[in-house]
Amino acid sequence: MAFRGVRRNLGLFFGLTSLLIGVPAALFALPSARTVINNGLRASFPAGPGDWVISGVAVIWWAVGSSILHGALTYALAAPAEKQASIVEALRVGVSRAPAMAGLGVVMIVATILGFVALIVPGFMVLTAWFVAPPALIIERIGIRAALKRSAALTKGSRWLVLLVAVLSSLISTRGSNQGLGANPGLVALLMGLLFVGAVLNVIVGVALSWAAYVELRRVKEGIGPEGVEAVFD
Repeated sequence: MAFRGVRRNLGLFFGLTSLLIGVPAALFALPSARTVINNGLRASFPAGPGDWVISGVAVIWWAVGSSILHGALTYALAAPAEKQASIVEALRVGVSRAPAMAGLGVVMIVATILGFVALIVPGFMVLTAWFVAPPALIIERIGIRAALKRSAALTKGSRWLVLLVAVLSSLISTRGSNQGLGANPGLVALLMGLLFVGAVLNVIVGVALSWAAYVELRRVKEGIGPEGVEAVFD
């Protein structure tokens, strides 16, 4: 169902994700790529103040863009089968929920990292319990704490399956984000392109998997099908 929603709104998904995630991902790699071309693979990254500025702009662009994007893509996935989501409406939802999504993202990242630093098991527990917090925050229009509690309640009793989905999503993201510059400077431009494509696909797959888990958990626990989670359109 989730990937049918992606296909139905293919232009919106790839257009917004390319602009808000793909471009800053490639921009972040630009200083390293340029230094490799000019100075070889042993050069330090970033090489100068200008490179730090480019990297800083890319990080801010990515952080703001990712906060907006999750709400926009969730809006598109929640659209009824007969309705194609409007990019203007998707951005409106994304922007309106961006502060809450940014806060939620920080809480989830910090808690997951602390869990893995303390012991591996708590990190996986956090990753699993809070996996559907983002779509809950967007669809149900609730706050950060309520979204985390809602996700924990929905995933309770199904966390092994959710863990499998969460790990799959994380592995896809890690593989895409760990693309190196390679040993041949002539491959830099190609690898930057791969980083762009990888970043775009990582986000789309991650949002779709989180949305699919959220809808299925609500169906199992509450008897509410996809048509019952379209409150974002009200």
